Amino acid sequence: MVEPALITESSHAFAAALPAGGPLMALDLGKTILQLDQVAQNLGSAYSDRQSRLASLLQQAGSVTVEQAIQQTQSAQQRPFMAAQVEDTLIASYAPAAPPRDWSVVSVDGSHI
Repeated sequence: MVEPALITESSHAFAAALPAGGPLMALDLGKTILQLDQVAQNLGSAYSDRQSRLASLLQQAGSVTVEQAIQQTQSAQQRPFMAAQVEDTLIASYAPAAPPRDWSVVSVDGSHI
């Protein structure tokens, strides 16, 4: 003889959330593992694809001379919106300016309204 299942308020709430008359199905762990494996493979290939596109971008941008970059962005001055302009090189890094010795920050987030 099979013992009846323990019925609680939470099991009633769970049953109410199910479609009326819908069958209860167990989670197929085999299918779940296959789906997770596909997701992991897609993430890995997307990452390597992104890395190769970034490497290609850096290689192409590095081959543009300063004169070419300035010439190509000069038309940005006539646009009705702010657009980036090259002034010295496309690829470079600059050290940030040192902060002043004595400085303060004032901020308002609007939560007092």
